[in-house]
Amino acid sequence: MACFTPVTFRTSCGSKFMIRNIRDMSDAMRRSWPDKDCESYLRAVELIKRSQDGECSPRAAFGAFMEAACKQNRIVRNRHRFPKEVAGTLADITKFVAS
Repeated sequence: MACFTPVTFRTSCGSKFMIRNIRDMSDAMRRSWPDKDCESYLRAVELIKRSQDGECSPRAAFGAFMEAACKQNRIVRNRHRFPKEVAGTLADITKFVAS
């Protein structure tokens, strides 16, 4: 089982790719970022390296990566889709209001 849910990362140049594991995070850190001197970026680099060396958990590295990436708007947010139950309820409400 994975330590985290994969996310889509976007570089400053507009390239997008999935982050599924420590290797993907490490690759993303080497790509273009708006601010590579930012404290959260530097912390993520450190924790990813430590995770690769077995000194910290992949989950901790992912948390640091997500903090840095979110602060610099590098994560692509997927549109949320309504579960069938919610969609059905909304359809029922719409029918009731229309009648």
